[in-house]
Formats: sequence, C-alpha cells, structure tokens
Amino acid sequence: MSSLLERLNRHRSAIAGSGATAPRTDAAPGKRPISPDSPDTASRRRAEAASPQWLSGNGWDVIEAEQVEGVYGPFVRRQRRFPLQHRHGLYEFGELAPLVGALDAFHPQPEAGEDEEDGVSLERLLFFDSETTGLGVGAGNVPFMLGFGYYERDEFVVEQLMIRDPGEEAAMLAYLNERFARFRYLVTYNGRTFDWPILRGRFVLCRLEPERETWRHLDLLYASRSLWKGTMPSCRLATVEAERLGFAREDDVSGALAPTLYFRYLADGDAAVLHGVFVHNERDVMSLATLAIHIALALRGRLLLDELDAAQLLRLGMWLEKMGQSAQAELTLALLCGRPLAERGFAAAALAAYYKRKGNAVQAAALWREAAEQERAKPFAEPDACIELAVLYEHRLRDPRTALHYAEEALRLALKRESMQRRKPTGDSLSEQLRRRMERLRRKCEAAEADPSGAAPRKRSTRVASAPAAVQSFF
Repeated sequence: MSSLLERLNRHRSAIAGSGATAPRTDAAPGKRPISPDSPDTASRRRAEAASPQWLSGNGWDVIEAEQVEGVYGPFVRRQRRFPLQHRHGLYEFGELAPLVGALDAFHPQPEAGEDEEDGVSLERLLFFDSETTGLGVGAGNVPFMLGFGYYERDEFVVEQLMIRDPGEEAAMLAYLNERFARFRYLVTYNGRTFDWPILRGRFVLCRLEPERETWRHLDLLYASRSLWKGTMPSCRLATVEAERLGFAREDDVSGALAPTLYFRYLADGDAAVLHGVFVHNERDVMSLATLAIHIALALRGRLLLDELDAAQLLRLGMWLEKMGQSAQAELTLALLCGRPLAERGFAAAALAAYYKRKGNAVQAAALWREAAEQERAKPFAEPDACIELAVLYEHRLRDPRTALHYAEEALRLALKRESMQRRKPTGDSLSEQLRRRMERLRRKCEAAEADPSGAAPRKRSTRVASAPAAVQSFF
C-alpha cells in the first residue's frame, strides 16, 4: 500500500493544472529552515501577507479564500471577522470578557517564571481545531486544514489555513507559528491527545521549531465529560452544541467526511467540494468560544440551577469540587439534596461519599441510610452502604450499638453474595473482616454498658459538622 505522501504527490500535477501556484523550492535541501521569528523573515512575511491574492475559478469563489505567499511558499487562508455582539447559539462572543478569569481554575498554580497575576485573558486565548486526513496520530495523518479563533479588539476572528499540495505544509505551519507568539492558552476539544500531538509532529517533519513547545491547555472535552456524561447521547461537540449551547447545525458536513472530500478535491481540483469542510471547521472554532462561556458561567455559579435535573446537578457539583470551587459545589449539592427522594435517590451513595470527605458525618450517615434502603430492595444487594454506616457510627458518631447493627446487616449481605458465587470464606474475605469488626463492636458495647456515664477515654474527637439547613430539611 502506498504511503499518504505518495498518494498526495500523484495529485500534484492535477493541482498545478488547476491554477494553483507551485510551491517554492528555494530552500536548500538538508538545511533547517530559517526561524520564522528572525527579523528578516518576519518583516518579509508581513509585507507579503499584506497583499494576498483572492482565489477565483475552480470553485474558490464559493469559499471566499485567498492565497497567501509565505516565506516557504503559498498556502490558502480564509478569514472571517465577527463583532462581539454576534450570537452563536445561546451566547454572544463578547460575553466571555467579564467571565474569562474563571477559566484560571483549569490552571490555578502559576508556572515557573510566571507572575500570579499572569492569568487568563481574552488576548491570550487561542481556540484551535484541525481537519486531518485520518484519525491516528502517526506521521501519515496530515492536518490539511487548521482553524483557529482569537479575540482582536472588538471582534472575534476566525482564520482557516489549508494546503492544496504537500509542498505547502511548511508555509502554512510557519504562518501559524508566527501567530502562536501572542497566545498562551490553547483551547481545544480533545486537542490534548489529538490535535496538538499531530501538529507537533508535523512541525518536526517540516523541520520547524514551534513557537510554543508547551501550552497551558484548556481541553474542554474533559470538562464536558465531567459535566454531562450519561446525561446526553454523547459528548461529541455537535451534541454539546445542540443540548447545552443552543446551536443546531443545519446542512453541516460531518467531520468524518472531511478526508474524503479533501481527496476528492485533490483528484479533480474542484474546490467547491471543500466549502462544507470550511464551514464545519469554522463552526467548531466558534463553538469552542461559546462553550468556554458556558463553562466559565458554571465556574462562577451563574448557571440556572433550578433548570437542571438531578443528574446534571450531581455532575456539576462534583466537577466544581474537582476544579477547586468548593463553595459553589456545596451550594449545588445542597440544592440536589433538597430535591424529592424519588428524583435524587440514585445519587445517595455519591452524595454520602462527598459529605463524608467534607467531615459531615451526620449528613453522610443519613444519605448512606437512604442508599442502604435502596440497595436492600435489589435481588443482588451490595453490602457497601451498610459497611460505610458501620464505620461512621463506630468511629465518627461513637454509637457502637448502631454500628454493630449495620455490621450484622453487611455480614448477611456478604454471606449471601459469597454463597451465590460459591466462594469459601478465607481469612481476607469480606465476611471474615466483618466478623472481626463485629467482635470489636461487641466489646465496645460491653464496655459502654459497664460504664454508662460514658467517661471512658476516647482517642478521637467527637465533634461532628452540622448539616446546612437546606440539607436538613429532608431528614
């Protein structure tokens, strides 16, 4: 099977016949290209890019793109500018300005050489997405289109770069490399494991040094999964747009078809087939900006929580806790605890674990009791909730009798499961561990009966955090 580079080279003659300018080959083979940041090349590039040539014929009129002559040859650029009042789904681009500081939660600690005030700002955000010839991250996967957006004064600018020929790749990357200089935060959707590794590899193959080897990465895919996994059909960007950002794509080309359309263009030279790919990539970049607005609103506690269902509240609260927004997380989960039991019952165990970590044993015990009641109704009940209750009542609430009750219940469930699994108890089995716990609890109960005044010394503090009023309402 021929390599991708060989397949692309076979189409070079067709591209040359379509009117495209042949790539420059004045760089001496075997020499490393001049750094795009050197004074002579930087001024030359600015002068050449200032007078681009609009492409016409062969379908380019539909795309409204231009040919830019860079240091290493020509490439295609399409640029669109949107006012900050432009609405993409639920949000206007300008809404990110007062919220952008919330995105510091993705990187709360300054890196070496950075000031603490050197945080996220609109001017330092680069929203990036690429269209590639495949799905892997190897050398054979070529990013034929690079789309990126950024804020510039009172506009949101989307630039898209494309190669019509393998020889144009170095020119495209050199131009992008120069753009990297003003940005510090790279905003992507799965870019940490896909887009950036591919791009970094192409820089190496083209013998270029990236302006930035490392970024402060804001990969919004991971935030989306934390917030909405299981509450939507999938966490694809198009699904997030439709379900959370109020933007439904109409007549959109699927990203999976982009490589096919690109190879079709290479075969017949008709650029009109790429119009849908340009539009798809542009929408991806624009949606990254509005998704950043939505996530910043979540971090600031400005989402309409009453409109979220119990599953979304649970995921939002847990994600806020992970992102260091403890106060917002507590308010969100307290609101969830105020929902009817029939609505929030599925979350009892997760909420109990949260309040246990927070040191609120009273709250945790109440929620573990709910979880135990729900588990008891199942044909294959797990003893976990009863074990948690036995631990809480023994070590935190200092009630050995109640702890013994739940240990006995946990032993019953553990023995039932072991018998169904045809396992013989061993010294390390759960049933044997529970028996040892029960023996210890019985001794504690006998000691408590012998000293009813409770004057026996205790090794741990008995202080228990009180539950918030909003949470106590359902106990």
